Amino acid sequence: MRKITKLGQEIELPFGLDLPGYQLTSVKQTTIPSILSNSFFQGISVINIQKKLKGFRSNPELQKLLSPTLVETGISIHLDEDEMIQLVVNDNLIQNKHLIPVQTVISGQNIKVQLINVGLKDIVVNIEELIATAIIFKSYR
Repeated sequence: MRKITKLGQEIELPFGLDLPGYQLTSVKQTTIPSILSNSFFQGISVINIQKKLKGFRSNPELQKLLSPTLVETGISIHLDEDEMIQLVVNDNLIQNKHLIPVQTVISGQNIKVQLINVGLKDIVVNIEELIATAIIFKSYR
């Protein structure tokens, strides 16, 4: 039997507007930094590019360049054994804010949406902002 909880309390989630699933909103305000906010790109110019690229693979700033930011929903969905969840990120976040989802198929325990910002500016996801729709599928063996 499916059970949905938010911060430990059993709740009823609203259904998605355009998709057949449950709406997931942010529990806290989260800033998703732009790739260009990475300190590797600060002060880069044609003159110093050669020095910046020295030790390119071992550069710790570049190691975390494409690491995703977790946006917490506070939601846990306890599924039956033959069910799985697919996250469909809100179109507004993808098209207008240039965010890319990282992991779209998840288990229901403590759902956190992973996003990478490929835009030019840092993006702030506000409290109760619609992040994704969780679609629950039956899996067959």
